[in-house]
Amino acid sequence: MIESSQGQIYFAGDTGFGKFFEQIHERFQEIEVALIPIGAYEPRWFMSPVHLNPEDAVRVHEILKPDLSIGIHIGTFHLSDEGIDTPILQLEQALKDHGIDAEKFVVLDFGETINVQASFHESLHSARPD
Repeated sequence: MIESSQGQIYFAGDTGFGKFFEQIHERFQEIEVALIPIGAYEPRWFMSPVHLNPEDAVRVHEILKPDLSIGIHIGTFHLSDEGIDTPILQLEQALKDHGIDAEKFVVLDFGETINVQASFHESLHSARPD
């Protein structure tokens, strides 16, 4: 957890799904941004203890209740059995299945930036470099 005057930022790193996310939420209830991995998760029998899949990532988002989640650990290297774009497609479906607005859990393109200001609810600006 990164805590600053701008708010709390949670970085999940490499992780599987567990009850510890509920413990994190109990301790940190005002997370502005959660960086949650969504890639390198197949085959599940092997990867589930160390990598979330998109469905798990959405469940983490629901538990932590950040203002914004950003999908990470995706697209740079092909590390596992799922297709390189599969995590994004499965994230989109999981968000729909859980009734979560796609603007609340995003995946950035290479080089894309997001400016999350202290008054997050009033201002979210995303820009891609030319």
